[in-house]
Amino acid sequence: MKKLISVLLCLLLIGMMSVAMAEKPGDTVTIYLSITATDGTGAAYVYFDASSAPVTCIDVTAAGGNGGLNAAPPPGNTGRFGLVKVDGVVTGSVGTVTFRINDNAKPGTYSIKVWGEYAAIGVSGGKRFTVEGCAEHVSDAGTVTKAATCTEAGSKTYKCTKCNEVLKTEEIPVIAHNANDVKTTKEATCTEDGAKSFSCSMCGAVQKTEPIPATGHG
Repeated sequence: MKKLISVLLCLLLIGMMSVAMAEKPGDTVTIYLSITATDGTGAAYVYFDASSAPVTCIDVTAAGGNGGLNAAPPPGNTGRFGLVKVDGVVTGSVGTVTFRINDNAKPGTYSIKVWGEYAAIGVSGGKRFTVEGCAEHVSDAGTVTKAATCTEAGSKTYKCTKCNEVLKTEEIPVIAHNANDVKTTKEATCTEDGAKSFSCSMCGAVQKTEPIPATGHG
């Protein structure tokens, strides 16, 4: 029993509780479980609580040697996910627990708590991380990312002035044709009218034609 207690009391989490590492949605947060034990055999259930953090447990991996995790990623954000098993002298890592930061995670600082426990015996630990971004975005006036033409709509993008995150993209409607490109398509003579066309200077489409009156005899 003393050996078992010695093993269980030595279960600890290597993590910086006082430093919040900067992360972003989609990143992973890995917690390393380490144990230092005297010669003995024992086991401790491992629990975690990430109920306040926007994460999903995706991997539980055992390390080599005489100690290791016997587990699989659990559903949900709290609960028991495995067993630390010790057989003989153990010093060092017994495994890792990896969480993925959810895509919809909002900016802020969060914590994950992991601990080993047997009956009332256990040592707690955890890890803090910060999701980068603005708690409250401030939009700019928008930037035209694609100019609208007479045949295609354009687009305008709005970004946060503090973190540069794209907040929204709006469509710029198709603009009207113009008739600025005027060409003589048939010269007028003294007996016949001529013609001129008015085309859109952007796409070249003819918008209208007009006659050029005959010049008459001189």
